[in-house]
Amino acid sequence: MGNTEKKPAAEELESILGAARIMIFWKDRERRFVGANQAFLDYYGFSSLDDIIGKTDEDMGWHPEPEDYRNDEIRVLTFGESTVRVPGKCMVRGEERRIVASKRPRYENGRIVGLVGSFEDVTEDYLREKERKRASMEKSDFLIRVSHDMRTPLTAITGLAELGMHQNPDSRDAVYFDKILQSADYMLKLVNNILDYQTLETKRVRPEVRVFMISDVINIVETMIRPAAETRQMRFSVFRDMAADRLVVKQDVHRIEQVLTNVLNNAVKYTALGGSVVWRTEIEEDGGTVWVTHTVTDNGEGISPEFMPHLYESFSQNQRRLSRYESGTRPTARSPA
Repeated sequence: MGNTEKKPAAEELESILGAARIMIFWKDRERRFVGANQAFLDYYGFSSLDDIIGKTDEDMGWHPEPEDYRNDEIRVLTFGESTVRVPGKCMVRGEERRIVASKRPRYENGRIVGLVGSFEDVTEDYLREKERKRASMEKSDFLIRVSHDMRTPLTAITGLAELGMHQNPDSRDAVYFDKILQSADYMLKLVNNILDYQTLETKRVRPEVRVFMISDVINIVETMIRPAAETRQMRFSVFRDMAADRLVVKQDVHRIEQVLTNVLNNAVKYTALGGSVVWRTEIEEDGGTVWVTHTVTDNGEGISPEFMPHLYESFSQNQRRLSRYESGTRPTARSPA
C-alpha cells in the first residue's frame, strides 16, 4: 500500500466548500463579508472574493426588502439564535430571485465573532407552486360557475317532477316522476357541495349525519344507475342482504350515496356494451359494530397498474384506452354502520 498524505485542515475545508453546490458565506460582527465559497461567487457573477470582502448586504443592494435580512442577522449576532430556511427575495444581475437562507453564529473562545450562512435558490420551485395554485383556483372558479348554472335547470326539473307526482298520484307515471325527483335531488346535493367555498378551500366536506335505512340507499343508487346500464344493454344485477330491509343506521347518507354512485357509474361506463355489472351488499355484526360491505364486480377493462399509485390524486384520470375488456373486480367498500 502506498502512503496517503493527509491534507491540512484548512486546505481540506477549502476543498469541501469549493465542491459544495449550495451558496455559503461568513461575516464578522458588523455583518461584513469575510469569506464565501465558489458557488456564492458564481451565483452573483463575481470574479473573486475582493468584490465582497468588507461589504454588507446593503452595500451590495441585493435585497429589495433588506430589513428582514438585517434583523435576522442582528438576532443571530446578539442573541446567538439560528435561522433555518427563511424565505426571501434577492436581486441577481437585475433579476428578482426567490431564496431560502439559514444562518447561525460563529464562536471563538465562547464569544460570538460573526455568523456563517447559506442559501438556496428556490425560484423554480416557487414558480411551479404559484402555477399550481393558479391552476387550482381556476378549477375552483370553473366549478363554482358551472354549479351556479346547473342549479337553475335542476331546480326546474325538481319542481316539474313534484308537480307531475301531485297531479297524477295514482298513475304509473308517478313512479317515473319519483325516480326523476330522487336523481335531481342527488344532483342538487352535489352542486351545493361544490358551491360551499369552505369545501373547496379545506378539501373537506362537513358530514351531514342522519338516520336512514340501508335499503333506501340501495334503492336510490339503483334508480340512478339502472337506466344507464339498460341503455348500454348490460346485465346489472343487485343482490342485497335481507337485513338491509330492516337495518336502520346513523351516518352521512349523502357521502355513502356519492361513493356508491361513482363506483357503479364507472363500472357501467368502462364496461363494454352487453357486459355485466354486479353489486352485492352484505351485512355482518362484529363486536357490537355492524359492517356494511358493498362489492362491485364487472367484466370491464379495470384500472391499469401504472395508474394505481395516482388513484387518489385530485383531477387524475386513467388514460388507458378502452380497446379491450378483461374480467375484473372493483375495490370493495366496507364501512361501519
